[in-house]
Amino acid sequence: MRKVLGIIFLLAAVVMMGTGTAWALESEDIILTVTIQILSVDVEDNCVGVGNAWGLEFVVAGNTCSSWVAAPGGVYTAAPADWQDGVLVTNDGNGDESFGLVVACTGGTAWTNDTAGNDDNVADADEFVYRAVFDAVGTHTLGADDRVGAVMAKAEDSGTGSRYTDGDDDGESVAAAGSALLFVQLDIPSSTTETPPTEKTLTLTISAETTY
Repeated sequence: MRKVLGIIFLLAAVVMMGTGTAWALESEDIILTVTIQILSVDVEDNCVGVGNAWGLEFVVAGNTCSSWVAAPGGVYTAAPADWQDGVLVTNDGNGDESFGLVVACTGGTAWTNDTAGNDDNVADADEFVYRAVFDAVGTHTLGADDRVGAVMAKAEDSGTGSRYTDGDDDGESVAAAGSALLFVQLDIPSSTTETPPTEKTLTLTISAETTY
């Protein structure tokens, strides 16, 4: 969407009589063109609507579940095949965007998002750690910077790896029509006080933020 704003300066000629100085000023039309940036993000169809859920089923406390692992060996149910090669997130806007992430937990008494806990990939009692990274297909190293919190935060790449970043393929400053692959990892609570344990749903929301 474009808006054209016409700003017209009408400067009348001024003539000073007597011994003063005379100034003659012309009228000028200055046209200011403004393009409104459209922020939009699209997630591939296999992760939207019906079929977007990754059902982990029954998971042993203290386990780490990674979306790119095709055969977890019965420890948990593997992610859908399309997730294993990364969830494709596309910049549907008309300018550069950085993708932002936030996660929420629901179901019974929700687990606490342990965004400032241990770095040993094991969450504490009734706490989970949800990590995400924009990267190329392969294996991934997720650290403390990659923890997704309850407040939206955008991807940042310092050049050596930073928030939601592990490699050159990241979610920062993605050009219009560009995309990035997203991989996720969930650290299950080391134990739970719920009796019996209640099913939880963790919803990851992806946003688009302007980069200027």
